Amino acid sequence: MEYKIISDSASNIFELDGVNYQSVPLKIITGENEYVDDMSLDVDKMIDDLRKYKGKSKSSCPNMDEWKTAFEDSENVF
Repeated sequence: MEYKIISDSASNIFELDGVNYQSVPLKIITGENEYVDDMSLDVDKMIDDLRKYKGKSKSSCPNMDEWKTAFEDSENVF
């Protein structure tokens, strides 16, 4: 039986050695940019950009399709 652990990126865990694990990223969105909370996120650049940005910003949970994709390859998901 295939097991997998999935969490959103608020866990701050992006990989677990020896464990079938996946992090589904949250997002921060401004009028011009979308920052995806994954291992490639340049946090310093994002913070600098957000300090300079004067418009409205928002955050976004992973959408249903992202969760569905993460669940597809395992029979048992935690």
